[in-house]
Amino acid sequence: MENKKIKILVIDDNKDNLTTVKALVKEAFPDSIRLTAANGAAGIELAQSEDPDVILLDVVMPGMDGFEVCQKLKSSPKTHDIPVVFLTALGGDRRSRIQALEVGGDAFLAKPIDESELTAQIRAMVKIKITNENQRNEKERLAQLVAEQTRELEQIHSATLNLLEDLREENEARKKSEERLVRSEKRLKKAQSIAHVGDWEWNIKDGKEEWSDEMYHIFGIDKTSYIASLGEVITRMIHPEDLPIVLPSNTETFAEKKPLEYRIIRPDGSIRNIWAESGDAILDESGEPIFLIGIVQDITARKQSELSLLLYAKRQEKIAALGRALASEFDLEVIYHTAEGYIQSMIACPNFAFTLFDSQQGILKAAYVSSDGIKIDVHDIPPLKFNLQDTSSGRSKAIASQSPEIILDMKAKRKTGGGMLFGGAQEAQSAIYIPMLAEGQVIGLMELQSYQTGAYSFEDGEWLSVAANQIGMSIQNARLFSRTQQRIEELTALAIIDNAVTSHLSPQEMFTILLEQAITQLKVDAAVLFLFNPQSQVLECVSSRGYTLTSNLQIRLHMGESLAGQVALEKRMFHFTRLSAENAHLLKEESLIEGFEEYFGVPLLVKDEIIGVLEVLHRSKLNPDSDWLHFLEVLAGQSAIVISTLQLYEDVQHANKQLLKAYDATIEGWSQAMDLRDKETENHTQRVTEMTLRLAQCYGMSEGQMIHLRRGALLHDIGKLGVPDQILLKVSDLTDEEWTIMRSHPQLAYDMLSQIDYLRPAMDIPYCHHERWDGSGYPRGLKGEQIPFAARLFSVVDVYDALTSDRPYRPKWSKEKAIQLIKEQSEKFFDPIVVESFLNIFNEGMGSEEE
Repeated sequence: MENKKIKILVIDDNKDNLTTVKALVKEAFPDSIRLTAANGAAGIELAQSEDPDVILLDVVMPGMDGFEVCQKLKSSPKTHDIPVVFLTALGGDRRSRIQALEVGGDAFLAKPIDESELTAQIRAMVKIKITNENQRNEKERLAQLVAEQTRELEQIHSATLNLLEDLREENEARKKSEERLVRSEKRLKKAQSIAHVGDWEWNIKDGKEEWSDEMYHIFGIDKTSYIASLGEVITRMIHPEDLPIVLPSNTETFAEKKPLEYRIIRPDGSIRNIWAESGDAILDESGEPIFLIGIVQDITARKQSELSLLLYAKRQEKIAALGRALASEFDLEVIYHTAEGYIQSMIACPNFAFTLFDSQQGILKAAYVSSDGIKIDVHDIPPLKFNLQDTSSGRSKAIASQSPEIILDMKAKRKTGGGMLFGGAQEAQSAIYIPMLAEGQVIGLMELQSYQTGAYSFEDGEWLSVAANQIGMSIQNARLFSRTQQRIEELTALAIIDNAVTSHLSPQEMFTILLEQAITQLKVDAAVLFLFNPQSQVLECVSSRGYTLTSNLQIRLHMGESLAGQVALEKRMFHFTRLSAENAHLLKEESLIEGFEEYFGVPLLVKDEIIGVLEVLHRSKLNPDSDWLHFLEVLAGQSAIVISTLQLYEDVQHANKQLLKAYDATIEGWSQAMDLRDKETENHTQRVTEMTLRLAQCYGMSEGQMIHLRRGALLHDIGKLGVPDQILLKVSDLTDEEWTIMRSHPQLAYDMLSQIDYLRPAMDIPYCHHERWDGSGYPRGLKGEQIPFAARLFSVVDVYDALTSDRPYRPKWSKEKAIQLIKEQSEKFFDPIVVESFLNIFNEGMGSEEE
């Protein structure tokens, strides 16, 4: 895809539609080859001659409609693999969608066409086509390989027959040349040994048989203790399942020289594949047959090779299918379950698990475990502590070496190493641990265990590693996606609490919102809020959620009494796991009878003075990570602010300003994090923010507009958090595909910030600062005053700072050279009015070293 331009064929009888779709495709894929056809017949002809990567097909057309066109394309071997995407105004017609799928359509887009959906579909269809072509090429390669091996065996067989013919000729002349006969016999024995071909001779008159040495070897029989008898071999050694085929055909085989394939069971129990053919009868001087000769070949190796190639092809297809199934999945449980299904279909593994590695804590946690098809609760499996310097255990060795580790005998390993065990009463006897890699780091293991010893081989490790890395990338993407979503949800929760404060709700309404957000975001069963009464020195329960036996807790606790009292007294977080009768005295009675197993209590502090306690409880084990604990503390701090606001209403404006400063500090932290990520642009964000604010002052913007302008400038490159380091920090030229990913950062910024209410007014700059006055920019190709004014201001400042700063791929420009380029690009890239204002301020000193 990187070295080949995308070729897209659009078939539509409406010229306006053709123009529109072609323009959308050109904008999304500027380097693509765009073909158009005004009717179905012309479209089919173009598809056969040009072999496009994707066909965008209208349904309603005169003469031949889209369904008939698609059916003809899919019935032709030349165009069968080209993905077809239907474009039609019949988006809500369920029958049309079904008909499209029945004739072989790959996707269905409704008009008016959404540009992002069209782009995503084209990319997906191109990947599907490439995958189909790779699979077809692989199948052809395997078929060619099998054909070549078959030809080689046929050549060996032909050579053997020729040697047999030589032998017959030499037998006729043996009286004249005994030496030639001996040499031929030696050559024959050597050829038979190499080709695993044996021959036999049956004396028709006396019924005696003679076998070559290789015949004895093929059947696994001792030559010194066995009298050759082909009939007895057939009776004793033919595989029972093959007897019905061999015995009725034996007479035909001798009479018509028909070859047979069957299996034998040697005396040692091994099973071999046999190919057998009778030769010509040897006649006496009167023309009567006196001998019958035939050959037998051991074709076990060829059969095993064919089976291995077939198994390899099937596994490759399933691994490719696994990659497609996980490509757009971000639910970890679905990823685990889907991956298990594919792996189970390729290799026997009654015990299957995914374990995730935390390199900072040096522990391995079970994330998904199943035994004999039954899912096991991973909370019941304790994590393993690892020292990567000690590679005595299979798991640590797999992680340290970043390669599969096979345990042939787990019973012997358990005696020395122990470790995490899966399954029920039956113990696993062998295992294979395959590291999952993402960005060159081990993020966990895919673990397979068998009840048989020596169940897994080096070859298994090779193909399982390919699948494990695919799964690892999907897990990593899902975790990053989940983490981003969690951050957004947490910010949204804090924004909800902030909005509730400014809405002047009653205290009880505020308490309810606090506890509901705590339960929702922390994913716990219950939450309780205590307020401290400084006059009585008592903690009073003011609100609770999640208790099933009582809806209104009436609890008053003295300092140091119960867990909440100890939290308030010591002003620190308390955590208890698996609450039981042993520590019942630490928990209030109402919580004990609810069956909670996890408890967290956090002090609510204002200026180091206790004002309350927030408790969260759960009826099963939580296993919280550092992010969870951090948000609990943030939520506690937020709750303290809310409660303090309710108690001191006259200070609410001050509290709001502090909160906004915290948000702005967060934004500045994000911007600093972005600058630190790309050290070559360090302090770029602060410079362009200050310059943009100064430029905005020329237009008399209000204080509120300036605040949103500042936030937008600080977050202008927030979308680059979604661009991989290997692209963002790449020194050499980017490929077309890498440029596509790089140019997606404004859309990523929009996706991130649009879900945060208080940042929506600031999205103009992050979303539109790469738009150009002449409409040549991205992501939407806005033109002129369609571009938001804030983005027009910022784009001039951003380009000026970028040009006058050192970058990995070029040294910085002089200020004069940068100003000259900005003048030249006025009315092309930039708003001419903004350029004029920028130049005026620059001349006043904005471009000086001090500024």
